[in-house]
Amino acid sequence: VRALTLGLPKGDCFGFLGINGAGKTSSLNILTGAQLPTSGDAWLGGKNILTNQKDVRRLIGYCPQHDALLSRLTVREHLRLFGRIKGVKADLETFVQEMMTNLDLKSHEHKLASTLSGGNKRKLGVGIALMGSPQLVFLDEPSTGVDPGARRFMWDIISRLSTHRKECTVVLTTHNMEEAEALCSSIGIMVGGRLRCIGSNQRLKAKFGQGYQLELKLGEPTEQEKAQMCTERQLPAVISSLQEIANLCGMLGDPQRAALVVDGCEEGYLVYSALRQAGQVTAEQFAAWWLSETSARALDSTLQQSFGDKVQLLERHERSFRFRITTGGGDSELSLADVFEQLEDQVRASVAIEEYGLSQASLEQVFNQFAAQQEEETGGVRGMEANNLPVMVQGHAQLAVQQVPMAQQIQAFNAV
Repeated sequence: VRALTLGLPKGDCFGFLGINGAGKTSSLNILTGAQLPTSGDAWLGGKNILTNQKDVRRLIGYCPQHDALLSRLTVREHLRLFGRIKGVKADLETFVQEMMTNLDLKSHEHKLASTLSGGNKRKLGVGIALMGSPQLVFLDEPSTGVDPGARRFMWDIISRLSTHRKECTVVLTTHNMEEAEALCSSIGIMVGGRLRCIGSNQRLKAKFGQGYQLELKLGEPTEQEKAQMCTERQLPAVISSLQEIANLCGMLGDPQRAALVVDGCEEGYLVYSALRQAGQVTAEQFAAWWLSETSARALDSTLQQSFGDKVQLLERHERSFRFRITTGGGDSELSLADVFEQLEDQVRASVAIEEYGLSQASLEQVFNQFAAQQEEETGGVRGMEANNLPVMVQGHAQLAVQQVPMAQQIQAFNAV
């Protein structure tokens, strides 16, 4: 964790995002006193975590990443124990009953913690963290392994405590973007131990989302269009080889299109799969592929004319496409109205489109953009070479795993 600086007001639910190894859990361990920082200070509820740890621990509730439960205690006993530890004296039983009901643990109240499923253990961990109505709640991936119904119950509880009642501040780490969007009033993305951005969900998408996402599906060629092409171009009834496909593409004026009919190429998948599975391609199948590819190229040309270098193809599957349209900046910045105007007036007038949708970039896309910048924990082990990983054999020379066949390695081990 490097130079982490932020402040959270009461009633805020802060989402801590980052890939594994980014430093989220380490930050929570420092704030809860499980680890000591090498430098810097932090204050929770106005109390210093280094000099007032005993007071700080009275303010916080913590659900760690790994279940910290007592295997020989039941669900009810856990909640009663931690309720007393946190100073809940009046109406303890009422508080315990309410927590079990809210987390859907009522049917498991007399079960030992060791017999609970992984999801119920996580729910119990969240319940323990919330006992005593702490001012600060740290939840480290609380919904991992929890079924969707129980996850909604958990979200409702967290939302009521923080954003609705303003009773406490919640710091939540998660890999679930839907959870972050549903709960968090502010979000921070951590990369390599540094907090790279912070703000509301909408602000992060507007600032780092790189414009709009266009999802579009081209119309399927009609039976009349396919029959007309078969008749006018005199297509053979059956095409049984790649050479025949190449000859047809040359006859139709685009010999380069035959290069698309290969394994792994999305543009030629329709013809290649038919040829591979049935051993032949009918004239109707070839016509449908040709007309679809012609529409796809017309779409690409029209988008380039309308948006220039601001449009980029991200993904394609048969007739479905996903593009990124960057908004630009300054006087040439594209508004949402500008993009819709171009799509309606230019693109739909030139290409048969079955449906399309235009949206702002999602939080997941923003997260992936930052996650790709992390270099920590992505390389090999220090001192090891990627192409020459040694294996020590007693009494023998080292073997290079990637250079010596497995059979020879087994013989060498058996000889020892």
